[in-house]
Amino acid sequence: MESSEPEPTEDASMDAFLEKFQSQPYRGGFREDQWEEEFDKIPLFMKKAPSEIDPEEFPDLACLQSMIFDDDRYPEEQAKTYKDEGNDYFKEKDYKKAVLSYSEGLKKKCADPDLNAVLYTNRAAAQYYLGNVRSSLNDVLAAKKLKPGHLKAIIRGALCHLELKHFAEAVNWCDEGLQIDAKEKKLLEIRAKADKLKRMEERDLRKAKLKEKKEQHQNEALLQAIKARNIRLVSESAGEDEDSASNGPAEILLDGLSSENPYGARLSIDDQGRLSWPVLFLYPEYAQSDFISAFHEDTRFIDHLMAMFSEAPSWDSEHKYHPENLEVYFEDEDRAELYQVSPDSTLLQVLQHPRCCVKALTPAFLVCVGSSPFCRNYLQGKKVHRFTALPWPVHLWSPSLKKSSTAVTRIAGLGNSLAQRLSQDAVTVLTFVASGTYRRHNSKAINQPCIYSKALRLERLAQLLHQPGGKLRCCGCHEVTGAMKPHPVLC
Repeated sequence: MESSEPEPTEDASMDAFLEKFQSQPYRGGFREDQWEEEFDKIPLFMKKAPSEIDPEEFPDLACLQSMIFDDDRYPEEQAKTYKDEGNDYFKEKDYKKAVLSYSEGLKKKCADPDLNAVLYTNRAAAQYYLGNVRSSLNDVLAAKKLKPGHLKAIIRGALCHLELKHFAEAVNWCDEGLQIDAKEKKLLEIRAKADKLKRMEERDLRKAKLKEKKEQHQNEALLQAIKARNIRLVSESAGEDEDSASNGPAEILLDGLSSENPYGARLSIDDQGRLSWPVLFLYPEYAQSDFISAFHEDTRFIDHLMAMFSEAPSWDSEHKYHPENLEVYFEDEDRAELYQVSPDSTLLQVLQHPRCCVKALTPAFLVCVGSSPFCRNYLQGKKVHRFTALPWPVHLWSPSLKKSSTAVTRIAGLGNSLAQRLSQDAVTVLTFVASGTYRRHNSKAINQPCIYSKALRLERLAQLLHQPGGKLRCCGCHEVTGAMKPHPVLC
């Protein structure tokens, strides 16, 4: 019987082959110091998949991916695969990739409404954490349409409405979810928070409406007071006076003009119907300014000047800005002319001047030292008018003046002799009407411009006052003729 042992030549060849590999270093296998990196290259042991799968760099992953996402599989299987992938990304808090995966699953348009509802709900959660709250709410609505009783979708929808400050809607969604599960802790928490915020919102809304209504009444009162005083207003943007800036009285104050200045002060009216204006004093010599937040209309300019310059300001290095040295002007921008204001004038007297315009509800005045070279140079080439205040208060009318005796008391400040003259029994009652004319009771109307509204014919007023038994009354037209309500023409 022949032996089956290999021939000596074959053994020698095998030994030579093994000896050859033993003499060469081992390459391509696991190394003890890099075993974690080597394992991470194997798809089964990967802790995190690469952002992009390159077939040349990751051939194993590319092969598995083509098997998993094979288009030949049923749409339901593909949609579920994308859902699982999106869930993995969601767990890693990679919400952008999760949104992409869920979107790919929805693109498969599988016939399973429950699976599609889950995809919409999961994508809504990812969108919510990305801050895309409205997109999240849209996905929730789509999921709810497919599966009305889907509790996770209802919870997510309540959260979306809460985030969007739709507190009433959030409460409604919570109530709907609690009908499915009355003990759902998350819904109970959301509902309590939404209901509290809803009550706060309703309270704030009530306060805002009351504030708006109060401001509206205040604005109407301010507007009536301005109109009654015949003060010209100018819109800073439009550059038009109150007669052409708007069609209605409310728009003049609210739309055409700015009711507040950069300093935060605004025009106000007190309980007696008197106005306090924010006023700006400009000192062109030093490019400085002073701002008075509440300049009462019956206060004189000299009163404020004495308060402001009781001590020399820091910028007055020459100490020449003393109240007795100062001259005050307002500018007629239409004519490029200046009007010098008497320091003894009240603010109201100046504002009622027909060439004085108030811009942005903040009267502005120029102040300089009359004897200074700067003032002479500044006024050189400019036409300057001297404004003289009326010898008696202009604002005589008040809604409370319903009887002549009260009117006489009101205008007692005209001077003792004139007050005595006016307190005599009336033979002639001058009634000023809204049309800008004045007339005597039981006589023909004298069709001339209203004296104070146009600042004309002061001499005519003096003549009428000095008629025997003459009596001036600023209100009470309806008491005399029964035809009109009181109108504050003189104010």
